[in-house]
Amino acid sequence: MTAEIVPGLRSIGMNEYEANVYSTLVGLQKATARDIHEVSGVPRGRIYEILNDLARRGFIAVEEGSPTSYHVLDIDVV
Repeated sequence: MTAEIVPGLRSIGMNEYEANVYSTLVGLQKATARDIHEVSGVPRGRIYEILNDLARRGFIAVEEGSPTSYHVLDIDVV
């Protein structure tokens, strides 16, 4: 599924890592940064930067806790 939607996400302005993280999170629905890193293949050193950028731009939400988890926002709103 990820490979199918990444080109569409790239066409709306996401870079490769952002598109991989977002599409992975769509599949997982709710996940920690570690889970997203492991599934998406985005380097661990970049995962928080990418997640924070996607959250800042309104694509995903951050659920504070231990550990912090992330989920996609309603696609119609985005």
